[in-house]
Amino acid sequence: MVVFNQVRIKIVAWPLRHFPSTMDHATNLPTDRTRSASSSALLFVGLLLIGLVFAEGQILPRIEGSAEPALSRQGPWAWSLLEPFGSAGGAALPVFLGIALLAGLAAAYALGLYLGRAHEGYQQAIVVVLIVTIFLNVLLVFALPIRQEDLFYYAFQGRMIARAHLNPYILPPRAIEADAWFPFVSRVWRDLPTGYGPVWLLITAGIDVLADRGGAVPDFIRTILALRVLFATANVVSACLIWLLLGNLAPERRLLGAIAYAWNPVVLLLGVDHNDGVMLVLALSGLWLHTRRHQTLAVAALTLSALIKYFTAPLLLAYLFWRWRASRDRRAQRYLAPTVSVILFLLALLPFDPPVAAVHFATYLNESGRLARVEQVPFEVLAILFAIVGIRVASLQSVDHLLRIIETGTLALLAYLAFLSRDWFPWYLTSALGLSALLGSWWLDVTAVAGVTWLLSLHGGTAYLAGTLRQILGLNVATSLALIAFAPALAVGAMGVLRRRLQISALPVTVGGLVFLAVATSAVELPLLGHWNETPVEADLGGGRRPGPSVVGTALEWDDWSWGTSVSQIGTPAGPAGPRSVCFTFASVDAAFFAHHPGFSTRGYTTLTFFAGPAGAPTGSLIVDLRGATGQSLGSVSLDGVQTAPGAAGWRYVNLPLPRLGAVDTVVSGVLIRPEPASVGKFVCLQDLSFR
Repeated sequence: MVVFNQVRIKIVAWPLRHFPSTMDHATNLPTDRTRSASSSALLFVGLLLIGLVFAEGQILPRIEGSAEPALSRQGPWAWSLLEPFGSAGGAALPVFLGIALLAGLAAAYALGLYLGRAHEGYQQAIVVVLIVTIFLNVLLVFALPIRQEDLFYYAFQGRMIARAHLNPYILPPRAIEADAWFPFVSRVWRDLPTGYGPVWLLITAGIDVLADRGGAVPDFIRTILALRVLFATANVVSACLIWLLLGNLAPERRLLGAIAYAWNPVVLLLGVDHNDGVMLVLALSGLWLHTRRHQTLAVAALTLSALIKYFTAPLLLAYLFWRWRASRDRRAQRYLAPTVSVILFLLALLPFDPPVAAVHFATYLNESGRLARVEQVPFEVLAILFAIVGIRVASLQSVDHLLRIIETGTLALLAYLAFLSRDWFPWYLTSALGLSALLGSWWLDVTAVAGVTWLLSLHGGTAYLAGTLRQILGLNVATSLALIAFAPALAVGAMGVLRRRLQISALPVTVGGLVFLAVATSAVELPLLGHWNETPVEADLGGGRRPGPSVVGTALEWDDWSWGTSVSQIGTPAGPAGPRSVCFTFASVDAAFFAHHPGFSTRGYTTLTFFAGPAGAPTGSLIVDLRGATGQSLGSVSLDGVQTAPGAAGWRYVNLPLPRLGAVDTVVSGVLIRPEPASVGKFVCLQDLSFR
């Protein structure tokens, strides 16, 4: 770790030596040498980002087993030379590498922000930033998805609309469970109608029409790539729009704004996997159209943005109120903007049965847990939040600058994320990052840092830090999560305000922050050194819908944490319980099929049952092992000594009493199926694996 930090300090020092120091004093303009140095420094930071993002996208998904097994060996991901990493290392390695790579990304991003401040006005600089941004996004389009759940759901709901002609506001994905793409849908979404806006649903249906030719796995891969191309394009266009907007709003920080958004780690790592970038590019397009005096088109673009997801709805409402105030002398113009917005909303909702869809939203808020989250917030906090935002909107005047409208929308979004959002997913910050890049000052400081720290959740970093804080300081999980999510951002925001008031140069603050980052990273990671094969301390973060007693139906319901095992859910044989099964092939006797649960209580259950097959498979040469709350083995049973009942088509029905597995009235965190030597390399399938 010491070597790692020494290397990082040297990396930081190299571009600092190339900061502009030579000026043409006669004209007060940068010399050619200075322009070349600034471009070289930015290019170096860009190359550093490319290397770190590539390492993050290629290594970590395979080490931690989050890569989708059915896709990781197909399409653009089949070439990888990193397949051995799938069984390398130990339980602590993903956490260690995740924090180390994220620290490197944070350091490179900080340098990029400093260079954006120092080299404002250099035409070569924006060219370098744009080229690096395009290259990064192209690279990420073809990288293995780091967090694929939402991406796969987008593809599936597009197929529901375009191929099955179903309404996702009424029916969940489970309605077409027999579809070949269903196993790719996260268990969280399988029984929940959609919460996305109608414009996004229409976009996904259009992408399915273009990319899906029949529903096979290659069609699914094409659809995923088409979605990622859309998201990558949105990221690049957003960076360009920020540059153009700041040319009108604040020319002195247009380069900084473009870098602040385009090179933020959350945009780089997750921007090609989530639709927040599409929502942002439409919002920025609306703001840009306003600066070009196309107010009606601006309203249309802002409305379409809010109909992707609701995060930019406050910006739309603030803009409509502002335009209403500005048009008070002409009655027709006064009502034109809200009329355009309402008409667009109704037209977008028309294909989805508007009355039913309207009723659905209230049900969705309850079923998804979002309403319960709001009800947990003290009434006083809710009242204060609504009062602040309401007063802010009501005080808008026709003479106000566009930046004040952007501030109002950003304030409402940040207040929602901090106090009302059920989850603090890092990609939720995409819109806040884009809008804050226009605002600069402490807005940018806070969201830029949050865009780094919120990524700790990707590879268990948040759970590890929360568990460590609980051990050392005795903090509960809720307090730890709030500290991890918001304390660094607020601290840096306060430091930024102080720095500007005292007129302190950004250089010592940047260097001091990087040194602190190196020290903090070392302190966090030292406990992991030498303990690769041990499960690091983790806190149960909760949230979302936990899977129930069904481990495997016709698709895997729990999380796939297998190692040394090829798991397939596509094109598998039918069994007694349905048209598909979950099948696996063990590479060695040390391999295992591991279905993981955050913590399932067996209270009220007496047996573990399943079908094993198909005919001819060595189903007797398997070992069933249950893991407890801390990952320890509760008990294991070899099916070689278990009497099984015959099922249909040569499948065997297995019924294991929980006392025999040591799992009576306890917590189970995983079900392992391990091979005897006779089943290594053989094809074995399961169906209807569940606690009863």
